[in-house]
Amino acid sequence: MFLLMCTQKSGPVQTPVKNNLPPLFREFSGRWKYVNGADSGYEVWRLVNDTLLQGFSIRFNDPDTTETLTIVKKEGHWHYCPRFPLNEEHKIDFKLERLNDSGALFVNLKNDFPDSISYRYRNKDHLQIVLSGSAGRTYKLDMKRQLP
Repeated sequence: MFLLMCTQKSGPVQTPVKNNLPPLFREFSGRWKYVNGADSGYEVWRLVNDTLLQGFSIRFNDPDTTETLTIVKKEGHWHYCPRFPLNEEHKIDFKLERLNDSGALFVNLKNDFPDSISYRYRNKDHLQIVLSGSAGRTYKLDMKRQLP
């Protein structure tokens, strides 16, 4: 399981977000929280430019799990790229397979679990993330937008 939180570091001037970023990805920007029984966490996204969203996730469990995330346009295609700080050399990218006003589906059939990650936009305050894999294994995170 994963979750995102965005950190801002000093560095080069950021390029303004342009209109060619899919409108749905703009809606991801902000801080989101989920609670699923004893499992809870946050995911935070920020728009960097018209081809990049950056985020960070934290899952509060034993032990706590952190992850950096990006959604980036590479070679004309959008990719969802999670990275774990303790295993940075293990790079798994999920390619965008489907996008519309209410959701995005990222797929990597070579990954054990999940092999697909969908973001379902319910409204400005609710987002559902669904991790799916072989044999119908599924894990859902119902995210609620948090005020800054």
